Amino acid sequence: MLNTIKRWRKRPGLDSKADAVTRKVQSEQWLDDAGVTVNKTLPCLPGVHQCTLQSAHAIWQRIYALFYLSAKAEDQDPAALSMLQKRCLSPLQFTHNEQKLLAQDNWTLADKESCVWRYEAINTLLWTLKLHVRLSKPNQVCDILGISRLVLNSSAEELTARTKIRTPAQCLDQADLYYRYSQSMTSKTGSIYLADINEQVVQQRFHCFMWLMGLIEWDDAFPSALQQLSKQERLQVAP
Repeated sequence: MLNTIKRWRKRPGLDSKADAVTRKVQSEQWLDDAGVTVNKTLPCLPGVHQCTLQSAHAIWQRIYALFYLSAKAEDQDPAALSMLQKRCLSPLQFTHNEQKLLAQDNWTLADKESCVWRYEAINTLLWTLKLHVRLSKPNQVCDILGISRLVLNSSAEELTARTKIRTPAQCLDQADLYYRYSQSMTSKTGSIYLADINEQVVQQRFHCFMWLMGLIEWDDAFPSALQQLSKQERLQVAP
C-alpha cells in the first residue's frame, strides 16, 4: 500500500495542497495525543480536489457484495444467500478477485477469515453513508449483529432513502488518520501494539477509505486473503 501512495506522489502536478498538509498535521497530533508514536516523514495523501469520492450507489454495491461474501464464509445456507441477493436493487457486483474466490468449491481458512473481516469494511462504509454517528476507537471489532440488522432488516429502497453521504473532506480526514495509524502498527518505533489496538480493524478501515476516495482499486487494497491476516494469524494457518 505504501508503494501505491509513493506512485501517487510521483504523478505530474500532484503537489501537497494546503488541506492535505493541514490534514497530515491534525492526524499526527491526534495520534500523538493517543500515545501512538508517528513517523512524521510519511507523505501527505492527496488533497480533496485530487480525489473522487465513490458514489452512494457504488458504496451500497460494495456493502451488499461484502455481506454476501461474509455470509458465504460463515457457511450460511443457500436460501439465506439467495435472499440477500434479492434485497439488492441491482445484481451483486463482485471484483475480479472475488469472482475467482466464488468460483472455488472449497475455501481455505485464510479465505474465510479474510471475508469475515470484511464486516469491518462494511462498518466503515455505513459510517460514510451516515448510518453510524462515529467510528469507535479501533481496539475492538464492530457490532456484527447490529450492522447486520441495520442492513438486512430494511429494504434497499429504504436504506437508499436514508443515505446521506459524508463529504470528501470528512472521508479524507479518516483516510489520512488510518494511513498513519497503519504505518505505526508496523513500525518498530510504535509505542502501542495489539494489546491496545486491533491491527485488522485499522487495516480494514485504512484500505476501505483509500478505495472510497478513489485512490486505489478494491482488489489492490485487499489483494489476497493471506496478506490480510496479521502475523500471528498467518502462523496459525501456515502448513
